Amino acid sequence: MIRIAVVDDEKETCDSIAGLLRKYESKHNIYLELKTYLNGENLLFDFSESLYYDLILLDIYVC
Repeated sequence: MIRIAVVDDEKETCDSIAGLLRKYESKHNIYLELKTYLNGENLLFDFSESLYYDLILLDIYVC
């Protein structure tokens, strides 16, 4: 299992990236645990709750 967080302030972008990752998951017969965040604060909160990720895809420009 690979745990991946997708962080972007635009829900459509999060959904699009998650969809691409789901296609990759199916094609390569692997299991991905995905979680999307609309802001970095929620991601940081989950880190404080001892939640970790193997990969974080982060939008570096947030309006």
